[in-house]
Amino acid sequence: MEAAETDREHYNSDPHAMEDLQKIEKFVATLSYGKDLFPSTRSLLSYSFGKRSISEMFRSSMTNPDYADKCRKMSKIICSAAVDAITSSDLQSGLSKENDELESLLFFWEVYQIREVQNLLESEDVEALEDAINRISRLVHKSDVDKSVLSKLPASFLTHLNVEACNANLPLFRRDLTEQSSASEHEANISPVQAFIMRFEKELEKMRVGDTDMDSLKELGTLKLNENISSKDARQLSEKIVSVTLIAERSPELGQALFASLENFFYMLSDEAKAMLTKLMYDKHVSETDDLPSLGAFLQDYSSGITQCINQIGDHNEIQNDAAKFKITRDKLLWYLLMIPRETVSRLLIQSLEDKNIVPGVINTLRSCRAVSETAIVSENISGGRVPLVIDLVVSIFSNEAHRWTVTEQQDRLVYLLTALCRRRRTAKEKADGAAAEQVPTGTRDESVVDGGMLLKLFVLPNLMKRTQETLMLKLLHRFMQSVGTKEIHFNWTTGIGEKRPDAVQGPELVLLVVELFMEYESKRQQASYICRSILKCLGEKLKNDDVVFAKDTIEFVLFSLRQYYWWIRYAIVNWFSHTLEEPKQQIPTGLYKSLALEQQERCEQISVDFSFSPAECFFRSFFELAIFDVGLASDFLQKGISMHPRDENVVEKMALALVESLEQTHSRQPVASLAPLLLDLLRILDPAQEVRFVETLCESTFHGLRLIQHILLIATATQIAYYKNSDKALNNCPISANIITDTAHVASELLQAFCELSKAHAEKEVINLRRSRYPFPPEIKEDYLPPPQITIRRDERVYAQLSALFNVACSLTRIVAQPPLSLQVLINCLAELLLEVQKMRITPALDDLPPDNYKSNVVYAYAQPSHTKKQDGISSNKEADPSRANGAALDAKTCCVENELFNATTFRGKGSHAEVLATARQINGVHMRQNAEKRLTSKENPTSVVTPSTTSTEQRDGAGKSMKKKRGAKRR
Repeated sequence: MEAAETDREHYNSDPHAMEDLQKIEKFVATLSYGKDLFPSTRSLLSYSFGKRSISEMFRSSMTNPDYADKCRKMSKIICSAAVDAITSSDLQSGLSKENDELESLLFFWEVYQIREVQNLLESEDVEALEDAINRISRLVHKSDVDKSVLSKLPASFLTHLNVEACNANLPLFRRDLTEQSSASEHEANISPVQAFIMRFEKELEKMRVGDTDMDSLKELGTLKLNENISSKDARQLSEKIVSVTLIAERSPELGQALFASLENFFYMLSDEAKAMLTKLMYDKHVSETDDLPSLGAFLQDYSSGITQCINQIGDHNEIQNDAAKFKITRDKLLWYLLMIPRETVSRLLIQSLEDKNIVPGVINTLRSCRAVSETAIVSENISGGRVPLVIDLVVSIFSNEAHRWTVTEQQDRLVYLLTALCRRRRTAKEKADGAAAEQVPTGTRDESVVDGGMLLKLFVLPNLMKRTQETLMLKLLHRFMQSVGTKEIHFNWTTGIGEKRPDAVQGPELVLLVVELFMEYESKRQQASYICRSILKCLGEKLKNDDVVFAKDTIEFVLFSLRQYYWWIRYAIVNWFSHTLEEPKQQIPTGLYKSLALEQQERCEQISVDFSFSPAECFFRSFFELAIFDVGLASDFLQKGISMHPRDENVVEKMALALVESLEQTHSRQPVASLAPLLLDLLRILDPAQEVRFVETLCESTFHGLRLIQHILLIATATQIAYYKNSDKALNNCPISANIITDTAHVASELLQAFCELSKAHAEKEVINLRRSRYPFPPEIKEDYLPPPQITIRRDERVYAQLSALFNVACSLTRIVAQPPLSLQVLINCLAELLLEVQKMRITPALDDLPPDNYKSNVVYAYAQPSHTKKQDGISSNKEADPSRANGAALDAKTCCVENELFNATTFRGKGSHAEVLATARQINGVHMRQNAEKRLTSKENPTSVVTPSTTSTEQRDGAGKSMKKKRGAKRR
């Protein structure tokens, strides 16, 4: 992104910037060492730059940020030369018609105009130029000056010196009548904007002395000009306007006329000049009336005008696609912000809550009017000092619109609006010069409309302390701590308990407050508790990015305060705020501590207890307590390495039992399904021995498939344990332990739901990959876990093994669940359909099924048998066929459909009933086997299908003839 912004800067730069920079360098070198080669400095300018002005050359060079420093150095040399030319000449004694003096003035005027180039001159250079222009102005306004000399100066120079006003104050008999022709020529060169400024200044002077020409002032209010006014003229005229506004407010007619002229003047200003005028107006009214201006009485129908402007703001795309239209709307809103700021800002904020699409346009408008954020006023809603207008209105709207905040959508809109008001974004990237290989990027930022720290201290934290709209305030605090791309909210932080600064947020107190709110809402309000945990994560990251480190006594106090909470909460907070707390040692239970290597144990502290326990059970129990609270922290713990493994004896059952007990004793926890990747990693590290109950034979493909679902099978085992624990009468008769926080039945339901979700998602993914692998040109399939490279895995066999195992486990769960939930029913139906589909895919030609392609001849070998042998064979075959048919009929009578069994809520489920006969993957496969067996038995019982030696070959020939005719007919078709 930084590279893209840099490329954009170079793309926007003038392509002739380097050429113009070289011309300026040659001019400076000649000015310093070869000035005597030219008759005057003016001629040197003409030789170096031709018809282009020196300000135009600098403006072109400054478009490339890489040339900025060189331009500033050269501008300092040129400014010093121009000031020295004025100081060293004979101008101090008066003006004359000498060419040297005129050349010095012309050269100085050329240099003076480079003030308009942004970010070029430093303050000391500007002050030197202003001092010189003031000396020239005093000299020109002397009564005995030779006015004929001024006719040779540019009209813009004369306008800047205000020569006409000086000459007009002279008595008629002392005026130089020879200058009439030059004066008329000067008036002809004055632009309409300059004429407007001169007339407006005259009317303001008359208003100050009480001699207002109302008709002339009203006429100025009807002029519509599209040209811009220079910053110097804008500053001077703005100061004069602000000085008479309080006078105009006393008379409605005078006020309407003045502010109509002011509106025309306002639209001719640049954005910087508009902001400057607004700041002057606010400061004037605050100093005089202790409040912002409210001049709506002098405007015509301003309420409908504000509404029309708000409706024309548009969303972000409309602003980008039609920037000119938005600028017109923004200028109109800035005018209303100048005249009636309180009502305008209030309307903008309220409408932003109604339509969040206009928020970017509102932020753009308010950012263009910095006075709204910088001017502090006395607030009726916030006690203790002055606050900016926007913060005062935010508090007022929150109090007056209390009915909004019960709706989640309105809460989110307020969070979005306030976050946008407080965020600042990086607008340009510059790389600092240096010899290092890696250059540190620096950038300028668009300042936020509202100071986020001030809004946090004056609005968010007071409501949290009073427990007012806690969820809304926590959402807002969470967004304040987040950084989205290049956008962020800047805070100044304190580092000690009890430290207070007006411009800083109390960091330690904020951390302890959020921890306290988290523990308070953990068992009451899950949403608020989850937001608090997210706040702690983001707050720790933000303090780390801001390089905030608490004082040592504050660190000790924070760590001591965390002792009252569960060990995994202290572990998480110390991990998230490790940089701020100076990397303290983690306190972990004995099972986790003893499983680590020695170098890892040195970074931790063992929690000692006064009762006996099993270290292996402690390991599993502690690990799942941490994992249920935060999966990422448990995963990071696994990354440290497990050097001491538990004994490989019923490890899966121990893990399942520990998972159930951990879920029973925690309030705030992650969804059980989110533990799946962590469980898979833990099983791969421990590699426990497991009993394969779902398949009779094993191969590499089957074994690999079972490894892919071992974490799901672990959750299934935990589900069975939870249901057995909940349904066992002996355990139910025992008193409930005080440590159990969550009901066991609820835990069992959560585990079952997680098993169904994970099984269905995994099965569907595996079958989809199997289908893709059978394409003529199969795509690359990403595998979660790869087998050893020297082993070939058959995907159909792998998928079939997984589906069979999951189907059997799902069916077995129906035995212990009183009423199978909908998720389990959907899972069983889904697995059954996928099993049938995979079985069809597995039916492929095999080597055993191929014809032998032996040599065919017309010789028939027949063996005759005695008649009594054939009868006995027929009897035995009938005896063998009848039991199978009887058994098939009995099996058909006793086989119950899985769907009917599961979905029939009225079926009595008891031991010994036919409800226990459940369909398995083997039975589904057996349906096809049974059908094939019945077909073979039927063919054996049918005597007409038996070929005897006495059979004539005529039928064979007829049949062969018919078949040959069919083949020929098929060929002709």
